[in-house]
Amino acid sequence: MTAAQKHREAKRLRPKSTEYVGTFDTFAEFAKVSSVSCGDCPGNLPAYIDDNINWEAVGERLLLQDYTMQTGKHGMHFYLVRSPSKV
Repeated sequence: MTAAQKHREAKRLRPKSTEYVGTFDTFAEFAKVSSVSCGDCPGNLPAYIDDNINWEAVGERLLLQDYTMQTGKHGMHFYLVRSPSKV
């Protein structure tokens, strides 16, 4: 699926009053990208730290606090529903 097709699918599924974050295959991928992009986590963590973070749990916590998710044909589409807060 092309990026344009992913964007169209995400737009179709988008809840009202939200900001589209992206399409991810796992909660872990969503958590890592979101944590780095909002500045909560540096993007260059050493492997001995990064490998020991439960990114799935971080993603689930973010989803409960600030995000909503819709499952589409080609992954999970995440949307910010309010300003990110520190986890």
